[in-house]
Amino acid sequence: VVSELKQPVANLSTVLAGRVSGIVGLQQTGEPGNDAANIWVRGIATLGGTSPLILVDGVERSMDDLNPEDIESFSILKDASATAVYGVRGANGVILITTKRGKEGKPKISVTANWGLQRPTQIPEFLGSYEHLVLRKKAWENDGKDPLQQDNGLLTDESLEGFRLGEDPYRYPDVNWYDEMVNKRGALQQQYNINISGGTKAVKYFISLGYLNQGGMFKYTDLQ
Repeated sequence: VVSELKQPVANLSTVLAGRVSGIVGLQQTGEPGNDAANIWVRGIATLGGTSPLILVDGVERSMDDLNPEDIESFSILKDASATAVYGVRGANGVILITTKRGKEGKPKISVTANWGLQRPTQIPEFLGSYEHLVLRKKAWENDGKDPLQQDNGLLTDESLEGFRLGEDPYRYPDVNWYDEMVNKRGALQQQYNINISGGTKAVKYFISLGYLNQGGMFKYTDLQ
């Protein structure tokens, strides 16, 4: 159903898995601009290219930069009989997308807007430098090795005491790099779309304008 594809996401491919029958999706990163999902129709069917053939209005192209608000119909061809007309290119399935067209009548204006907050589903708790090194020293001892001969002398009593006191951040650093690099409050994503359609018997029109602003979880990685 086309309405189920209208989700507050940056890439259409990320909403297919779980909403469209026969689609398997894998999203490997949340990096803005690079967070599209790899999709397969009924799994991996060939040894070469494994992605399905995607046709938008009869033209082969990516769906990642396609606005869900512009989609009129969405269908997936899975069976061999249905994909036979596409030859070997249809071996991994075919996704057919048709965009909206203007209809005869007075101009119709549609406006949509959505906001969302992106946050990690789970944030691990990390040990500080001193706690980490104490456990590392114990691990070397459990392996029957001398900790003083490992890690370039980092596990001496003097070194451990320096990390414990934290008085010299240059020699004995204890930086929480997660706090330094990641925006823990989350990243705001906002999306707006406006389209105008109408026409006469001779001429029909459909005009669509969309804007997406996606913040990144890492600091200074926003994308427009």
